[in-house]
Amino acid sequence: MRYVMFSPQGKHYENGSSGEMTGIFVPNADQIRRLENLPDPNRRSVAERYGAGTRIPLWNSTVGGTWVFGTMDEALAERRHGLSVYLPQHFVPESCDVFYFVFGREWIVHGVRTVSDEGFVDWRVSKMQATEQSVMDELLGSISSRMLTGTQDQALIAVMGDDKLLADVKAVVEPLNLDVTRFSALSPQKATKPLYKHGDFGLMMLTVATFAALTLVAVSILFLLNTKEYNDLKNNVRKVQAQISRVQLNKNISVKAPRVVLAAIEKPYNFKVSDVASAVGEAISVFGEVSKVNVGHGAQDRFERRIGQQYVVDATVELKNVDAALLVAQEEVAQQILKTRPWIKRIERIDGGSTGPNATMTLKVTVQVR
Repeated sequence: MRYVMFSPQGKHYENGSSGEMTGIFVPNADQIRRLENLPDPNRRSVAERYGAGTRIPLWNSTVGGTWVFGTMDEALAERRHGLSVYLPQHFVPESCDVFYFVFGREWIVHGVRTVSDEGFVDWRVSKMQATEQSVMDELLGSISSRMLTGTQDQALIAVMGDDKLLADVKAVVEPLNLDVTRFSALSPQKATKPLYKHGDFGLMMLTVATFAALTLVAVSILFLLNTKEYNDLKNNVRKVQAQISRVQLNKNISVKAPRVVLAAIEKPYNFKVSDVASAVGEAISVFGEVSKVNVGHGAQDRFERRIGQQYVVDATVELKNVDAALLVAQEEVAQQILKTRPWIKRIERIDGGSTGPNATMTLKVTVQVR
C-alpha cells in the first residue's frame, strides 16, 4: 500500500510503492469549519459553501453537522490509481488517548484525545518537523512531556519507514515500556468514511480502451461486409447489363424461316466495297457509334486476299461514344456477332477501350467474300 502524508501546506511524506494510495491529512486548526443548514451535502455544495475554489474539499457528515477539515490539491485527485484520504485519528483504536506517528526521519504527527462538556470526542492534532539527527530526540521529548503531566494515557506509536527506523524508534522508547508498531499494520476504523475517495482510473481507462477497440473491430467488420456486398451488387449489375446487351442484339434478328436464314448466312458475302462497309458497320454498331469504315488492306489493286479456299477482305471500323455497358461484355457481344454472322470471320480491337462521351475504339473486321 502506498501512503502520503500531507497538509494544506503540501505533501510532506510519500513512500515509493505503487498502486492504490492512502492519504493522511493533517489539518490546520484554524481551517476546520462546521457547516450548518446544508440539507444534502455533496462535494460541489460543500466546496461552494466553504469557498474551496478549484481545490477539493475534505469533509464528512456527522450527527452534529458537516465538518470541513481543509482542501486538497487537484493533482492528487487526478492520479490514475485509487486514493482514499483520512485523518490521522481515524487509524487510532478507541482505547488509545494519544498517538505518535513517525513518518520517515523528518516528520512526527502527534494527537491527543479530548472530550468536551457535551460529551463530544475531539482530537488536537499537530505535526512536527525535525532533522534526521533530531527526530528521535523530538519524539522522546514529546512523549516525556506528556508523561510528566501525570496523565495515564494509552499511547500508540507507529512508524512509517524502513526496518532501521523502526528499530531506532523501538530502542528510544524501550526505557518507557512502550510498544511500537508499523503504520502499515493500522487500518481506519470500520465506521469511518474517508474524507475523499476515488476508484482506480486505470480500470476505467482499460474498460474504455477495450470498448473502443471492440467498437473499432465491429466497425471494421461492418465496413468489410458492406464493401463485399457493394462489390457483389456491382458484379450483378454488370451481369445484368451484359444480359441486356445480348437481348438487345437478339431483338434485331428476326428469324421466320430458320433453315433459309441459316443457308443464307452460311454463304459468302458478294464483294462490293459499299456493301461490305454497310454490313460491317451495321454489325459493329452494337459497340458504339460508327464514325468511319475502311475496306481493304492497303493500296493494292485487289482488296480481297485468299486464305486457303476462301477469299476474305479486311475492314477497319472506327467507333466513338463507346457504350460502357457493352464494353463490359464486349467479348460476349463479339462472340454473338460471329455466331449470328458466319461471314464475319474475325473481330480484333486495334486500339482504344475507354468509355464515355469522348471515348473511341478501332476494330479490325475480317469478312469472307466471293
